Amino acid sequence: MDPILVTMEEAAALLGVSSDTVRRRIRAGALKAYRLGPRMLRLRKTEVERAAQGNVVRVRPAAAPGATK
Repeated sequence: MDPILVTMEEAAALLGVSSDTVRRRIRAGALKAYRLGPRMLRLRKTEVERAAQGNVVRVRPAAAPGATK
């Protein structure tokens, strides 16, 4: 069975991030991309979905009004 490949824009939508973030994650080695031509990168959908499961957004709680550090 051939793997399903997605574009960086499709991967970004699956991950809920921008395509620039996908590019950064590829450069960092967190995602693996496959070059199909001089300017064409694709990612395996299963690998993107696996990365999406571990994609946790950390939000710092807002400080209470009037609170000081």
